[in-house]
Amino acid sequence: MNSEIKNSQEQLVKLLDRIDQRLEKLSERMGIAHFNQLTGKEFEDMTVINSAVADVLLDPELSEVISHWNRQNLPGRLSRRVDLVNRRILMAKVENDKDLFEKLQPVQKKIIEFKASIDGQELSRSERGNILESNPDRGKREAAYFAGKELDKAIEDDVLNLMASRNELARKSGYPSYIE
Repeated sequence: MNSEIKNSQEQLVKLLDRIDQRLEKLSERMGIAHFNQLTGKEFEDMTVINSAVADVLLDPELSEVISHWNRQNLPGRLSRRVDLVNRRILMAKVENDKDLFEKLQPVQKKIIEFKASIDGQELSRSERGNILESNPDRGKREAAYFAGKELDKAIEDDVLNLMASRNELARKSGYPSYIE
């Protein structure tokens, strides 16, 4: 398989199309799972979906093919597609780290379950967002803004820990930091 794809841009395009289709379906499943979680409905285990994404992106053959083509002089759009898949592979190496993914889950849970207290009333994030976005009363908007600071404080240490873990994993992959 690799030799055929390594020698043909047409085969490379077909591979990229297949990868895009698989990732799009997984992204849709993840979006539905997130939506259902946010709305309190039963939702698919996101670790299963995350593992499926990792299976696609962390396939050693895919990595070898993308690495080969990433060093070639390709036409603009195809070069960009290869570069984007290469970046997704590198991000997947970090994001699909089991320990990192498990650290992320409690943070996401805190964010999802957070209820802002405004004038003695508990509001969901979307209700708070509506106040921030469209309430004509400046005092209410200000109260809604500062009510979100409670969440900031609640997740600050977790987020700093996640950032440090991502940076460490990126350095192991040869990058100075996760952002690079």
